[in-house]
Amino acid sequence: MDGAEVRRLGPLSATAGAELVRGWVGSGRGTDGELAELVELCGGLPLALNAVGSQLLDRDNLPVGRVVAELHDREGRLAMLEDEESDLGATYDLVYERLSAQGRALYHLVGVHPGPFVSAELARAVGVERAERAIGELRGAHLLDEVVDGDREDRFRAHDVVRLHAYGRTRELPDRGPLLAEVVAYYRGRASAADRAMAGNRLRLQDPSGDELPRFASGAAALEWLYAERANFRAVVAEAAEQGWHGEVWRLCESLWPLYHGRKLYQDWIATHRLGVESAQWDNRPAAVVRMRNQLARAHVDRGEYRLAAEQLALATEQVPLVTERQVVGVLYETDGLLCLADGRPADAVRRFTLALAENRGDDHGEIVQSYNLAQALIADGRPEQALALLAEATAHAGRTGDDDMLMKLPLVRARAHRALGQLDLAVAHADDCARQARERSQYAKEAQAHTLIVSLAEELDDAELAERSRARLRELSE
Repeated sequence: MDGAEVRRLGPLSATAGAELVRGWVGSGRGTDGELAELVELCGGLPLALNAVGSQLLDRDNLPVGRVVAELHDREGRLAMLEDEESDLGATYDLVYERLSAQGRALYHLVGVHPGPFVSAELARAVGVERAERAIGELRGAHLLDEVVDGDREDRFRAHDVVRLHAYGRTRELPDRGPLLAEVVAYYRGRASAADRAMAGNRLRLQDPSGDELPRFASGAAALEWLYAERANFRAVVAEAAEQGWHGEVWRLCESLWPLYHGRKLYQDWIATHRLGVESAQWDNRPAAVVRMRNQLARAHVDRGEYRLAAEQLALATEQVPLVTERQVVGVLYETDGLLCLADGRPADAVRRFTLALAENRGDDHGEIVQSYNLAQALIADGRPEQALALLAEATAHAGRTGDDDMLMKLPLVRARAHRALGQLDLAVAHADDCARQARERSQYAKEAQAHTLIVSLAEELDDAELAERSRARLRELSE
């Protein structure tokens, strides 16, 4: 080995992989799109492509599209892996047999985990001994790769073919179900802890969990962790629903509200909450059904899909006679108020938010949120002075109770009220305060709202420098 140079090769690109397969099967079989999809499903691994290519060569009448369709199913991909004529499964079997006990335990976690990323913290939580050493062992065997994500160095990903082999190894394990349950419990607990770190004492139907796990240093740190784990959360919610663990599903969705609402991950938001609604129904929890439908409705409101939002509110309202938690009813008034604002009916919105505020009396965070909403409706209804008085009370309330999330949001509505009164300099100051706090808390959607308002205010003030500064930040945020 003297003088040898070690080189790690990444997977083939879609173009290179398709060229490789085309060289085997000829130019007349399969479209460019089918071949690119085939490469993606094989993860760009030449060994996996070779296994598929062998099938295509052995059967001249086998369409490439049919192979692609079969590989979309996990069991179909596993059949390819376990084909006796393929060296693929045997190659990974040999590597697996050489792993230590803790290395195999971590490999089992990779096979059971429905999501793409693992970490030492997750491994420790589900009972993998010497987790860091196990990660080092799998990395040394090229079964795990570190995920480069900013300054984070604590997440690792297995190649899709490795995950498939690990799944095959764990399919018949007697402890597969309990291990999967521990994975789901870990994510539910971590999401609950992150939610509490970000949103303090907001209304929650579930009891706190995750206290045995490391705490987040701040709400911003919690949000960044949730965002980095978003693919895992979507997969875990789907797997928990598939297993019929309905209580876990709606609880996960409830805790993921700050992530989805803060970062506007609409596809994940809608997909998980459709499962959340169904699971809350199976769990026979009317309040949870209302909560899930309301959170789903809010995604549709944000996307301008007002008819879909109204449908969810109507279905949620059917559960109200069964709900004892009055604050849960209050959130329906809140979302209905947002629909009234979107429909150009500010007076109706004032009435809805007033009802929501009444239902939240006695809950500090709820009162502040509904005051925030009511102030927006008052501004739209031509009553900015009344809105400012309400906002002053809400800001003092948030300060007394340490509600940093609302202390960040309230200045934006104050800016709108001052703008309505023609007090543009004050409006800029409050919008800038909101933008600064939002940036500190990694609340990029709210920061974008603040800078969008600043651009409009700067144009009214004929302040080109201020407008360009906010436009530059908006460009950064859009990236």
